[in-house]
Amino acid sequence: MSIRKLDFIKDVHMDLEKTSGNISFKPGMHVNIEKIADAVTNAGFSVRYLDAGIVFDHVDIRNGYCYPLDGNFYQFTETDTAKLNGETRVKFLGKKYLPAKEYRKLKSEFVSKCSKPEQQDYFITL
Repeated sequence: MSIRKLDFIKDVHMDLEKTSGNISFKPGMHVNIEKIADAVTNAGFSVRYLDAGIVFDHVDIRNGYCYPLDGNFYQFTETDTAKLNGETRVKFLGKKYLPAKEYRKLKSEFVSKCSKPEQQDYFITL
């Protein structure tokens, strides 16, 4: 229920048996992935992995590439060079989005190359 209360959330489908969920967003709204992770944690659950489908239009990516979208930056980490076109699943990386052991292995990679004070940075991988 706490996820549904976020103003940018259109719909939530949870599968507690599989411990997963599918969230859709309202068109044109600024999405805050950190608020989703916080809502899950505040409801008494943990976030083991968080991924999303992002629509790309012939975008060439590489490790460290910063993709701007709806006021956020999505920085590719641990990613080979690729051309993305259409909806692509990306996995969020960071303390709130990974199990602690996996986060400790990767945390040295989380150095922002695209940050601006008014924008949120997210580290992602394919």
